[in-house]
Amino acid sequence: MEFAPTYLRDEKGLVIFPRDTALRGSLFVPESSEHPAKANLFLVQEIYRALTVPGQRVCDPFAGTGSILMAAREGRAVLCLELSDYFSAIIKRNIGKLGLTEGWGAGQAMVLTGDCRELLPIPGMVDCFCFSPPYSALAKGSQILEKEYKGGEEYMAGEKNMGTLNPFIFNQEMGKLYRKMWDSLKPGGTVACIIKDRIRGDLVEQQAMHNARLMSVAGFQPLDWWRW
Repeated sequence: MEFAPTYLRDEKGLVIFPRDTALRGSLFVPESSEHPAKANLFLVQEIYRALTVPGQRVCDPFAGTGSILMAAREGRAVLCLELSDYFSAIIKRNIGKLGLTEGWGAGQAMVLTGDCRELLPIPGMVDCFCFSPPYSALAKGSQILEKEYKGGEEYMAGEKNMGTLNPFIFNQEMGKLYRKMWDSLKPGGTVACIIKDRIRGDLVEQQAMHNARLMSVAGFQPLDWWRW
């Protein structure tokens, strides 16, 4: 499967995507920059182009400020699931700024607010999940990172945010979530997980491979592995 065919690779074969700051600034409302974990728009664009065709349905269960809305601009139907009321409101504003109509038809986008573990499954309704999962213990040591955003919401705190769970519980919950994705996909559907390993001192936490194992347990077969 050809991925990002128009982009250069480095000597290791890694795809070289440009910074997306200017593109995001031109397409999304300024408040979109407040989210702590934004996927590179060029990367997201190449993922849905590789895995879907116009008219198919794409879902991001950790939508943030709605980077996946790029897919609706190219004829996909987009569903954003977002835990935070504050960021859900930003997604809705981004839908408007992009000139999209709300809905889940081709070229449309919609957002549902709540815990993706409770909103899924939606049996047989999704062609592709494209997302970046949270990381367990969004903290240094055992201290939970709390960041207060406009709107008075301590988004990073609270049991509903999977990133605040300890690693053992987090892995259990991600395993359950992958099964709910499985139950939501149409036959032949795909899951694209945007993830990176973490280095803490001399220890490398193999987040990517670990999530691949969780997906395998849920029933998925590996299709490809793209590195950038």
